[in-house]
Amino acid sequence: MADRRAEIVRAALAFLREEGAQGLSQVEVAKRAGMRQGHLTYYFPRKADLVAAVARELQQEMHRELMALVAREQPKNAREAAAAVLTAHIADDERSRALLGLTIESERDPEAHDVLIEVVEQGRPLIAALLGPKGDEVAIDLVTAAIWGLELQQLFRRRNRAEVRAVVERLLDWIDGPKAHRTAPKKARKGRRSP
Repeated sequence: MADRRAEIVRAALAFLREEGAQGLSQVEVAKRAGMRQGHLTYYFPRKADLVAAVARELQQEMHRELMALVAREQPKNAREAAAAVLTAHIADDERSRALLGLTIESERDPEAHDVLIEVVEQGRPLIAALLGPKGDEVAIDLVTAAIWGLELQQLFRRRNRAEVRAVVERLLDWIDGPKAHRTAPKKARKGRRSP
């Protein structure tokens, strides 16, 4: 029984990654999972139940991927780890599309909203760890907002990985404080607006 439930959640997450929230329905997910809608509704009676399960699965998947990335990178300093993790996170268009889809669904459904808030809260300790000593509540809030904003930008700007890394480096410079701002690239100081 758990396998069928997991199949349904994977199918719904795949739909969100590829299509976004528009068109997400139990009918479409049942088709993707290769089952009748009645079978899907046995496991997820309401669309909200399905969206909540997908949000939880996405959060767990993000956590596993980010922890694996940190372990694989094994950088010598925290800043390098933060830059690598944030770049990978922001550059993942499919994950960003799924997260945006869940955000849109959360506007329609209070339960999905609560799960999305839970996802954000569960990500806070990871952001705090990435920020190290500068990881106070204000910095965590700002970095969380910046990450979500950069993910949304990535969906329509389509920056390559090096460009994403440059934006992440500027974000980390900003977090490091005023001294880092003075070392901003010349283009940014000449009035060119940074993203």
